Amino acid sequence: MPDGNNNNWIPPVSFYFNVVFQWGSQQATASFMEVSGLEMEMSIKEIKPLGDDGGQILATGEIKHSNIVLKRSLEAIDKEIARWVKECFSFMVGNNKIRPCLLIISLLGADGQPYASWECMQAFPIKWSLSPMNAEESKLSIETLTLTCKTLERIS
Repeated sequence: MPDGNNNNWIPPVSFYFNVVFQWGSQQATASFMEVSGLEMEMSIKEIKPLGDDGGQILATGEIKHSNIVLKRSLEAIDKEIARWVKECFSFMVGNNKIRPCLLIISLLGADGQPYASWECMQAFPIKWSLSPMNAEESKLSIETLTLTCKTLERIS
């Protein structure tokens, strides 16, 4: 990551990124055309002021994470990711357990190295969809995978 005092700093571009799925020591990477949902929101509740300054004191409440939405053109995907998604959506048939993963999303610099990265802990899919098929339009078929996660943290 560039030094903040460097006059040669080049702002990162949002179209150069990668997504890594990790299950313990096993990992898989997939290309996506769009990643959204990297956001957290803190709910705030007001409590009574303390002292004589008459100022407000705010206490934090719950931290909410948005769902992570991954979009890509419909094409072959890593077999481990495909198997994992299938297992998660058929958990009622098997052992009634969903195997979460560690999702690492990295914004890459011009040299291909991570400029900034985020960890989505205990992520698993909650929705899969395919864009509408329409014989009157010439568009890519877009596959969307929506994941929920327990925590979201910027790691670099």
